Amino acid sequence: MYDENPTHRPPLTGYRGRYAHRHAIVERLPDRTRLSPARSRTLRTHSRGFEWGYAGSGPSQLGLAILLDYTRDEAVALDYYQAFTREVITGLDGTWELSTAEIDTVLRALGVTTPNRVTSRTAQERLDG
Repeated sequence: MYDENPTHRPPLTGYRGRYAHRHAIVERLPDRTRLSPARSRTLRTHSRGFEWGYAGSGPSQLGLAILLDYTRDEAVALDYYQAFTREVITGLDGTWELSTAEIDTVLRALGVTTPNRVTSRTAQERLDG
């Protein structure tokens, strides 16, 4: 089940990806709600689903979706998802976990000094759907 309403979630600690029956599944941790490509596809459509471990459309969609979900900032997600995908998503293999600390480290290395987790009430409402 996809959870597009983040208001009742425990604090995010990271993301986990795995394959089940040849389908890529990405979950938010610790609550294991599934990350949907739907929100990220409103900004840019590379693929209908997620993939990882290579440079391509599915990994690009995953990079954008993770940054959008994590930062809750459309501008940051759009500006940095390609570099984030190159640095992180292309190197993931099989079943993986990515902590928020690892994401923060990559964002700092890319020049994002303070990820804006909630940009404003209006932006939050827009993200909540």
